[in-house]
Amino acid sequence: MAAAAPQAAALDLGAHGASPAVTVHGRTVSYREMAQLIERVDTSRDWLDATGLPVTDALATILAAARAGVPVLIADPAGPRETADAAASAPPGTF
Repeated sequence: MAAAAPQAAALDLGAHGASPAVTVHGRTVSYREMAQLIERVDTSRDWLDATGLPVTDALATILAAARAGVPVLIADPAGPRETADAAASAPPGTF
């Protein structure tokens, strides 16, 4: 049997309803909530930046980027600021 397409798999997250998808810092996010977070991510840009986002938002950004085929930057917010600055000023199509 063929594996589901990545986009179809992402869209099916909500089918798991209230089942826990992830628990971070004592807060549990259901699959339905995660699917909603993913849908809210604007993937129309050339690339996405998950740096410094709360864990659940970063995860949603990463999953949305994967579904849309958009590159995503994940840098250590405590690391050198130059990394994020260089990415932010990169011309379209760099990633």
